[in-house]
Amino acid sequence: MPVYNAFRAIGLSFYSKSLYRDVVRYWGGRGFRYLVIVVGTCVLLQTALLAVMLSTMDAKTVVSYIDSHIESRARAQGTAVTRAFVEKELSRLFAVMAQIPPLTLQRGELHVEGTLPFVIKDPDNNNPLAVFVREAKDPPLAPIEFFPEYIVFHGASPNQEHTIRFSEGEKLGRLDEEQFNAALEMISSFPPLSIKGDLLTMDVPSPYVIGREVQPLMIIDTTTTGISDANATLLLTKDTLTLRKKKGTYSWKYADIDRSTIEKAAEEAAKYLRREGYSALMKLVPFKIAINWAMLVLAAALFGVVARTLGAYKHVRAVTFDEYIRLAAVALTPMIIGKFFIPALPFATVFYCCLVLGYIYLAVSAQKELD
Repeated sequence: MPVYNAFRAIGLSFYSKSLYRDVVRYWGGRGFRYLVIVVGTCVLLQTALLAVMLSTMDAKTVVSYIDSHIESRARAQGTAVTRAFVEKELSRLFAVMAQIPPLTLQRGELHVEGTLPFVIKDPDNNNPLAVFVREAKDPPLAPIEFFPEYIVFHGASPNQEHTIRFSEGEKLGRLDEEQFNAALEMISSFPPLSIKGDLLTMDVPSPYVIGREVQPLMIIDTTTTGISDANATLLLTKDTLTLRKKKGTYSWKYADIDRSTIEKAAEEAAKYLRREGYSALMKLVPFKIAINWAMLVLAAALFGVVARTLGAYKHVRAVTFDEYIRLAAVALTPMIIGKFFIPALPFATVFYCCLVLGYIYLAVSAQKELD
């Protein structure tokens, strides 16, 4: 009868030779079941952490970020935060968005139309704001660098650098690439806009359509005012923003948009993200457990071959190939936990392979000490 159960084994797998001896002696047929428990525990813990993060998402977070950004921009220019200043900043944002090239996300990899590196510049001073590149440069070409598989935000020091991998969308239940690409299409198709005196102007002919012809994502028509009959999810006219949803149509005059309007919109966005996030998290739990388990079974078989080879080299006796696979399954535990909770580790593949090999050596050495 096993001395250690599966839950105790998760922690003991990091250091205990006694556990690895117990796996060989008494764990007949339990190796793959153990992987289900480890993967299931990690997925559920990760899901719980993400659910807590989603629960803290509210309008105050969004609005405070907008406030801090606008105030810091105003301080840098030595001016007050007036409506004219906000309009100027919006026009600057529109000018930046107009530079974004056509983008698509396919299987966790970002594809850019055009020659790389592609630089997006600050319209005020022509300094680089962001760059799309294939390989990292030293020093970085811009404060924000987009690579095919991840984004790097460079801070004032290396400690403030932050990396986000597109594959991390799987944490919220597999990134819906169709919806994400629809958003990218809207962003990268944005025309040059400016707003002044609560009126929107555009440097290209109106109406400007973004998205599908039958039901466009957005229509911008600066030749009309008020609410239009145009069939689009988002409609911008000369003086009005209109949003069409299943529950109804909502419109705001630019002149009437103030802090309370932004707070309400941010709260609606936060509610939507929480609702959709919870739904995605719950639906994808069984799928993530099954996929990760299947991949780990294969990994256990491959590392079982490595363990058997090492056992033969060290002249370990009375350990079968099935028992070596069980040892490999338990030796995978530190890697499983690390990959779930530290996904953006540099050189992760090399590091985790070395880590597993180290625990394979520990497990085989524990058997050798019995000879």
